Amino acid sequence: MTSTGTPKRSLQLTGTSWFNSPTCVWLVIAISAALFLLGTVQLVQEFQENPLFPASTDLSLYMRAADTVLAGGNPYDPAINTGFNIYGYPPLLADLLALMSAIIGATAINIVWPVLCAASLVAATVLIFRGFGFKVDWHWIMLVLGLLSISRLVRMDIYHGQVNFFMLLLVAGALILRGRGQIILAASCLAIAMSLKPFFGVLAIYFLLRRDWKMGGYSIAIGAAVFFLSFLPLYSNIIESFFGWRDASSQLISGASGARGDNQSFYGLFLRMFSRTPFSTPWLDNAMLVTVFTSIGVLISGSFAWFLFAGPRNGREGLAPERPVVGLLECCVVLALAHACGPYTEGDHIFFTIAGLAAAVMLGVERWEDRSPHIMLWVATSLAWSLSVAFIALPNSVWFTLGTPESYNDLSGALILLSGRNGMLLLLAGSMTAVTLGLERRSVRHGRTITSA
Repeated sequence: MTSTGTPKRSLQLTGTSWFNSPTCVWLVIAISAALFLLGTVQLVQEFQENPLFPASTDLSLYMRAADTVLAGGNPYDPAINTGFNIYGYPPLLADLLALMSAIIGATAINIVWPVLCAASLVAATVLIFRGFGFKVDWHWIMLVLGLLSISRLVRMDIYHGQVNFFMLLLVAGALILRGRGQIILAASCLAIAMSLKPFFGVLAIYFLLRRDWKMGGYSIAIGAAVFFLSFLPLYSNIIESFFGWRDASSQLISGASGARGDNQSFYGLFLRMFSRTPFSTPWLDNAMLVTVFTSIGVLISGSFAWFLFAGPRNGREGLAPERPVVGLLECCVVLALAHACGPYTEGDHIFFTIAGLAAAVMLGVERWEDRSPHIMLWVATSLAWSLSVAFIALPNSVWFTLGTPESYNDLSGALILLSGRNGMLLLLAGSMTAVTLGLERRSVRHGRTITSA
């Protein structure tokens, strides 16, 4: 574990003094402010275009579940939870919104919830760039936030009240707290993330594989407690609600729902390639091929994960997984490989790649200064993460992003391959990072000793 008193390291490359000159600083601040203003105007326009907000948004879906909880009903009742846009989360999100609705009213939530989403993204970005042993200057953080503010994905997630920014903040906070030795608090953050999106339980498995028994064990124990406690407000029909949640979550990731074009994992891709769905014309109609190719994808991802985890920990080189920035990068690897082959991965599920890119760049700069023989691998790894982040940063949808319903309603031919873009990019980033870290740890140790950051 790292000491909380360890000074943070300024992230600067030698020979780049101009980038920290007053002229550059004020230029970056001006650009950031302009981008933020543009992004704010675009976001306000999104809300103005829907005078019935939050109608037709994910927030309306969550509020419907919250209203049902307040009324003592079952939010997973098939009579009210129909179609593709069903509430498939565990009850925790509905419980929180129901509590907020009881305290401040449903109308206030329409304002407060999007603000909380945006604030979570800002807080997560600051933690990523200043909470993991490196001190990125504030003007560069402002530029990152400015670029994110004009992002279509960011705009849509705030407008829809999605929980992805909360997930990013919870994971970043959990790893920082773990690095400070505050395991219970760290596990609690991860437990809440798991209770919002159970798929993030893969991180608890990661800690167990890393033999961090306390972090992994507490995360699972607290996560299980939070998960089951979230059903208590549904006490009048708790059994029906539990099985309703199970059926709803299964429906979201299977059959026609799992085959939607916005499911960009390999599983979704192969469903569209090898089975008849309402969204595509398959290359071949053979359901067995879906299982075969998905299994191959899992084996490939698992092989890269094994290469990473089977290598020496190499603490002398500052690449031990206990180091927060290394743990952040490894967690992003696990999430990337798992999302690539997972049951459901939408375009806005990849915000964690911002953390992956930041960690790869920070460690890459450090390894460059230490004259690592694998510096080109670090460059390639950073580029691999940047490809996913580039799609996050796009200010508007373009044809090959398949980011709107009309762009994936009738996929055929090569367009089906493009619908698996996220899965491919996540596999690339995860595998490149696994190879880079694995080779570094297996190579002859050199350079100065870094025991903490």
